[in-house]
Amino acid sequence: HLYSLLPGDNRACVIAVPDTPAFDERARDRLLGGALRAGVNASLLWRPVAALLGWEETQSAADIRALHGQRACVLQLLPEGIAVSELDLECVEHAQPTLVPVRRRDGLRKMYAYSKGELPELLAAEAGVTDSRLIWASAWAWSALLGRPAATELLPDARSPSGWRMVEGFSTLQGELALAISATVDRALNEDRAVLQKASVILIEGPLANASIKPRSGKATRLLDLLRIKLIEFTTSSHLITVPTMEGLVAKGCASCAERQSKGQITYYDFLPMLEINVLHNRKQIFGTLIDKNDRVEGGKTYFNT
Repeated sequence: HLYSLLPGDNRACVIAVPDTPAFDERARDRLLGGALRAGVNASLLWRPVAALLGWEETQSAADIRALHGQRACVLQLLPEGIAVSELDLECVEHAQPTLVPVRRRDGLRKMYAYSKGELPELLAAEAGVTDSRLIWASAWAWSALLGRPAATELLPDARSPSGWRMVEGFSTLQGELALAISATVDRALNEDRAVLQKASVILIEGPLANASIKPRSGKATRLLDLLRIKLIEFTTSSHLITVPTMEGLVAKGCASCAERQSKGQITYYDFLPMLEINVLHNRKQIFGTLIDKNDRVEGGKTYFNT
């Protein structure tokens, strides 16, 4: 799939990946290894970092300088849940002021899975589909989740005499599905209230940002607008930004990353694992720190220390 998306004369790309505990080093290695076997030279970029880099394109030089030393929080509305990532912001002077996100070791990185079950099962139950595995390959399902007009689709159904059933799509998420998403929103905002209150920049984005949701009686609203309304109640952030999916924020951030790398510029700062080694010191065995807990590197660069 990656190979088919890239032009024939350039098989290099930047892939935005979730900054969540489940997407660990093994998962990242599998993705990079698979891309390499397909002839794709891929580099990975954390999704919240990409979102901030894409948002930077809309900011003036004065705004970027004013963000130096501030803190950002990115809320990502994903199919598997709501991810919350906390980062610091720095301003680096290249040819012009450049925003550099800082991924801290103690920064919040958390995924809130949707309550009451997995999203495919909830969506299948709402539409009356017996096999939830059909969800991710279905046009009607993605139309509902992405806030697009309702789509109708013919799906296999073992309970039907013909073995097939026409599934009527919908454009607004309601019932148990909407309640589960709304409950997850409340849980994330309540548990991370202290982090969100400290953030000068709160950025809300993700594939489900445009989903129309109607948890109870009342008017349907986009999921990103629902979060914004709830955040306004308790935050004083100077930048509370909601970005619809069609803005291509993460894609713009990946393009910005590729451009910076081609110029040898800093993209973002990352932390290093705390590695220790057993050494003999004054005739005593101790664990010596190989990498200081405060050390950081440029994202995507190799770390050297003698």
